[in-house]
Amino acid sequence: MKRSSSRPGLALVAGMLLAVGALTLYGQGQTQSQAPPAARSRADETLEWWNQIGNKLIAMARDFPEDKYDFKVQKDERSFAENLLHVAAVDYDVIRRVSESNIGPDFGKDKHNPSRDAYKTKADVVKLIEQAVADGAAVIKQQGEAGLDIRGKPGSMWSTIPTFGSPPSSTAANTSGSWWCITARTTWCRPNRAGN
Repeated sequence: MKRSSSRPGLALVAGMLLAVGALTLYGQGQTQSQAPPAARSRADETLEWWNQIGNKLIAMARDFPEDKYDFKVQKDERSFAENLLHVAAVDYDVIRRVSESNIGPDFGKDKHNPSRDAYKTKADVVKLIEQAVADGAAVIKQQGEAGLDIRGKPGSMWSTIPTFGSPPSSTAANTSGSWWCITARTTWCRPNRAGN
């Protein structure tokens, strides 16, 4: 009697092993017939990250209530609007250096901290952030790989900027300095001292 009760269990185990084996073989056949995806260029990866982070900044700028745009965590820190203006100004500084052009607005004496008087409304700030993201994406597309390889150029921004770690998808961008640029764009959300 014991023998007959173990046979259904043995048949169940055998059936499961057969199913797993068939699925494994089927999966191997699928992966062998599919070509691996083409490797993306550093410029494509940089553009993806630039747009991804830029679009998050734009979404935050749009979503934040206008009556809170001048909110400061502490009295001696930048407000939400001032942080967004700072990010846009630094983006334009990077864009100008990479493109070797005078793209974007003139922010005056303090080129990394545009005056809130010049960008009084939420709409003004959002428009500036949107334009900075779009202009940066256009420069990355235009410059391609060559724009990422200006690190060794005397006096270039990349020759003086340290790099911090590597992007999640590639270590190649770390050597170009582009990852530093993208990482720096995300620090706006931490409270920053107004003088920094």
